[in-house]
Amino acid sequence: MDTARRTDTNVQSDLAATAEFARSRYTLTYTAEENGSIEGTSIQTVEHGSDGSPVTAVAGKGYHFQSWSDGVATAQRIDSKVTEDLTVNARFEINTYTVGGSVSGLVAGTQLILQNNGGDDLVIEEDGDFTFVTELPNNSKYEVLVLTQPASRTVISGLLPKLSMQAPTRLRYSPSRLHPIRPAP
Repeated sequence: MDTARRTDTNVQSDLAATAEFARSRYTLTYTAEENGSIEGTSIQTVEHGSDGSPVTAVAGKGYHFQSWSDGVATAQRIDSKVTEDLTVNARFEINTYTVGGSVSGLVAGTQLILQNNGGDDLVIEEDGDFTFVTELPNNSKYEVLVLTQPASRTVISGLLPKLSMQAPTRLRYSPSRLHPIRPAP
């Protein structure tokens, strides 16, 4: 803040002085990490106590908005009653998906063990939907193997060949086959 100073000397009559002050101005700066962008004016100049104009953090394909660097959790923001400069960065995360499907045709008392990506084992003991615990990043590949088939009947002869697919995909297990179906919601 600048300080205005005036000194008058040898004053011999009335003197009228007028001081004029300009309102302070501040800069609002909005940036985006890789895999996203900013809609709206990314650099704004606003007067003290005024509001900025709306900006929105837009995620790139396969990503979603996480938060702004100052903790604001909504993608759209309007900074109000501004009293200082502000610089914030929009953060984005890659979308993740689960791999799952449904099982039908299991005989009571038997189990099926599936494995996702060499370590996410899933024991299935009854018909119905299943989901592997580990989430996978958008467009990552995964491999599902049948580790153990039900002992009460031959469901699949030998070990199922590795299935390489793109997430999100759901699998359906039936006594005769394991195959991909439509993408998961």
